[in-house]
Amino acid sequence: MVTDTIGDVRSEANAVSEAPVNVVRQVKRPLSASARQQLPSEDALRQIVRRARKSSCPTEPRTIEHLDIVLEFRTTLDGLPFLRCDCTCEDGT
Repeated sequence: MVTDTIGDVRSEANAVSEAPVNVVRQVKRPLSASARQQLPSEDALRQIVRRARKSSCPTEPRTIEHLDIVLEFRTTLDGLPFLRCDCTCEDGT
């Protein structure tokens, strides 16, 4: 039961963009009082939400050569292109 609920917290964290506290409330709402008592603390559940979201994001590049912008992040929410060209400076960076 607890592992299923934690899995639900992780999947819900990536499915919605609400605040972590709202994600935790939404997942805990249908549970019985005895099931809620077996769960980790509220802070631990919110941390699970943050970690799940962080793990789904690309890592930060250490240098400009490692910068690779995923196709998902090349457009705005309206579907317009965010990056129009891949430019380099005169010194090659």
